[in-house]
Amino acid sequence: MNDKLIFYAKKNIYNIFFLTLSIILFGLSFPGYFSKFGIPFLSFIALIPMFHIIFKLNYIEAIIYGFIFGLAKYQHFNFWFKEFDPAAYAVAPGIHGFYFLLLFLVVKYFYKKFPKYGYLAITATWFSYEVFKSTNPAKFSYGLLSQSMYKTHLFTGIVDILGSYSLSILIIFPGLLFAFLFTQRRKIQTKEWLIPGVIYLCLMLGAIVYTFNSKVDYSDSKTIKVSLIQHNLNCWLSTENSDLYIQAYDHLENLSKIAESQGADVIVWPETAFVPAIEWHKKYRPKNERERYELIQRLENYLDSTHALYIIGNNESFNIDRSEQYNSAYLFNKSNIVEKYRKIKLVPFTEEFPFPNAFPWLLEYVEKLGAKQITPGTEQTLFDLNGIKSTLLICYEDAFPDLPREGVLKGSDLMVNITNDAWTTDTATALQHLAAASLRTIETRRSLVRAGTSGFTGVIDPNGEILASLPLFTKDLLTYDVPIYNDKITFYTKYGYLIDNVGYLFLAISLLLSFIKVKTKRIEKK
Repeated sequence: MNDKLIFYAKKNIYNIFFLTLSIILFGLSFPGYFSKFGIPFLSFIALIPMFHIIFKLNYIEAIIYGFIFGLAKYQHFNFWFKEFDPAAYAVAPGIHGFYFLLLFLVVKYFYKKFPKYGYLAITATWFSYEVFKSTNPAKFSYGLLSQSMYKTHLFTGIVDILGSYSLSILIIFPGLLFAFLFTQRRKIQTKEWLIPGVIYLCLMLGAIVYTFNSKVDYSDSKTIKVSLIQHNLNCWLSTENSDLYIQAYDHLENLSKIAESQGADVIVWPETAFVPAIEWHKKYRPKNERERYELIQRLENYLDSTHALYIIGNNESFNIDRSEQYNSAYLFNKSNIVEKYRKIKLVPFTEEFPFPNAFPWLLEYVEKLGAKQITPGTEQTLFDLNGIKSTLLICYEDAFPDLPREGVLKGSDLMVNITNDAWTTDTATALQHLAAASLRTIETRRSLVRAGTSGFTGVIDPNGEILASLPLFTKDLLTYDVPIYNDKITFYTKYGYLIDNVGYLFLAISLLLSFIKVKTKRIEKK
């Protein structure tokens, strides 16, 4: 009995050690708690310990360890999320744990059913996991393996053909193959590692060569002078503090006057930088909020004195009880609202509860914790910036590929992101957001400008390179002649939806083959 207890204790210590190692290596690959900018090439080996342990588990252990691993991985990688919204953080780790519970089970299944070539099915499984994590109703796209390469553009050019999910395959495959063969502890035939290894090296070399040769030359492209305002004062959820709104506006106006003097064509204020709902206050003018209406008048008087176009993030509401609210961006010419865009992809649990009918008790719980439900926009609106069509992306909408693709197909020449990450003083928040956003420029071969309340504020070119940026957590502005490259529509822009779902097809084929294999063996036994 004691020998059994000792055996199981050693086994669990072994499992926990390697799973913890995988969590730490994964976290170090990205901007995070221990590494400000991330160590990108650690992502190639980060998941080797995880796969090694999965292959050794039984199905019951896979359920238990999968959930615990997902929970711990989320809390380590997205440690900053508890500052963002306690309501969302109370739910999100459990959802992530459920993802990995399923992932561990499927990976274990393919390892057992395909002892020689299961790594191919497991590769499709990982691809499908990243797509599912980003596109299901509780969408959260931070932490895709491809994002670890946000500053290391050695082989990232292929995303203009295959997208960022496919880039993750190049990163995960060598470590997965090693873990798959190492864990089997049998005499491995040379061809079992040599053939897939050579194919992989050829694909990686091809990706490197393609990246070098596919970089777009925008030296002759026209430019637009954009000023990005980083006023470094967070008004998010400050519903009672009109003095804070006035202070924030003072910062925004003073910085914008400098931008006007620099000859900016467009001046961009961050997400909800101007908090009082402009159209609602102009319509209802409640007496107890008089100072907010006066602040709107001050804004309009200032805009009437300007020459540039202004993109301003604002809360939008119309009905008297404010039951219908939007996270919006306005395009102003003088004090006239020329265009508006309403945020389509809302932050799960913070702005929108993904499953209100299925889990009413959970909705009640997160609302008690302070979560607010707002209305999603339904249509993508392109802003016309003196003849240059731009796609507006609010908050973490630049972490997803579908809206930028849709914008380019509608004729967009530029992406404009306005965001507010000022609710935290941790650099990992803004830099993980940047890592997710930067790949959009390569996928679409369009420039991206970002105005953040406290950062990341900067300009990224169509090759994914950061051309200019402001230091995080400073009050400043960045004026830059942004290149407008629109000479091509990439293969991924045209066919990205199909490419992003090909992993599901391969996963379905793998499952079908495994069922056929099981059925065939049963027939043979009879």
